[in-house]
Amino acid sequence: HIVSTATLSDYSHAVMLDITNDNIIEATASGVHPLALDSFIHKSFKITMVKPAGYSSERAINALQCCTDKFGKPYDFTGTVGIDRTEKYYCSELVVECYQHLVDSLKLPHVITPGKVLEYGETIYITPDRLIKN
Repeated sequence: HIVSTATLSDYSHAVMLDITNDNIIEATASGVHPLALDSFIHKSFKITMVKPAGYSSERAINALQCCTDKFGKPYDFTGTVGIDRTEKYYCSELVVECYQHLVDSLKLPHVITPGKVLEYGETIYITPDRLIKN
């Protein structure tokens, strides 16, 4: 909850959904990697699904390929405070960058917080809040 507190948002993480492989793709302290969708759901308090502006099947395929091409890239700790490092990614930076048309068509802030991702598309689903059991 550090990210949501620091950014004054209800959101602390952003991921790319890879429904074909039943995974999400995320950037965490251990770098860019896939995670089983059921594991992600189990550890999440609340999930909001956003369909990016300008969504098309072709753009979705390209965005997913962009994310998988970044597997193993390190986490961008300094990017979360505005010091950009190429070839390193924090969660919402990864998601927005891989939907490159968003980067091309919008004036993006220097730091893209997880809550900010909601502004770049249409919210299509929100889970109810729930208790997380370890």
